[in-house]
Amino acid sequence: MATARNSAEARVAGYESGADIYLTKPFSSAELLAAIGSLARRLSAQKMTYQAHLHLPTSTLVGKHAIDLNKNELAILKGLAEAPSQKLPYYRLIEIVGDEVNEVSKATLDVRISRLKKKFTDAGILNPAIKVNRAEGYQLVLELKLKN
Repeated sequence: MATARNSAEARVAGYESGADIYLTKPFSSAELLAAIGSLARRLSAQKMTYQAHLHLPTSTLVGKHAIDLNKNELAILKGLAEAPSQKLPYYRLIEIVGDEVNEVSKATLDVRISRLKKKFTDAGILNPAIKVNRAEGYQLVLELKLKN
């Protein structure tokens, strides 16, 4: 977040509203680049953590239904299951599967989610497993427990 508001209350409100970084104007190019670098390192570390902890079998049991999933579907499902409120924005899901965030990868994510939802339906799970949050991302609405 870049703003001219520099009071303690404004900073707290900014962080509480979801800002990862709060820069007050005027700021230097070096400060902006350092903040971006810090955030990039943190996101990169989170991405590696997700990849390192994917120990799910390719056949995942949901209720009484076994569903065969590929590694990207497992990563998406695990990311959603572990997220607060089981919601993740598009860009985070794209990062979790290791793709670069752009329009093509967003379309690819939409296809992956559609296939994943179809697998749940084919397995006899009638209620939607994953909900689309328009212009935000996706939410897992199926109760799912993952073993680490």
